Amino acid sequence: MNEIFKKCLKCEKEYPEHTLENGVCYDCRKKDEEAKKTKIEQRSKRDEIETKIENLKVVFETTDHFKQLGNNYEFLTKIVLTYGNIDYEREILKADLWLTVNKKKKKDYKRYIMNWLNKTTARIEFYKRLRQMEKEKF
Repeated sequence: MNEIFKKCLKCEKEYPEHTLENGVCYDCRKKDEEAKKTKIEQRSKRDEIETKIENLKVVFETTDHFKQLGNNYEFLTKIVLTYGNIDYEREILKADLWLTVNKKKKKDYKRYIMNWLNKTTARIEFYKRLRQMEKEKF
């Protein structure tokens, strides 16, 4: 009994007919599934970032000093992507409160926020290293 071979519709390699599903080999079906899964993950990640940007926009709009920056989509995106490891929403509220309590005005609020977030990140890194050193000690 001779086995019938047919070409895969995607890669055009020959396979035994019984191994093809709708004319497509297993390897090509697997690649398609992986590509679909990757696309879904990317879309999910993009949706998550968009949600964070919208939430950050609301935070900016509730502040006394940074309202105008809430409309700067590019700036908000950079904050979300750069400072994802800290609670940047809370830090922005703290920075706004500091300006209010100390009755300060700044020329460049973008720079002020970036400096505030950079200092927060540095402080967090310092305490992480300190904790790591304490763990290694014991």
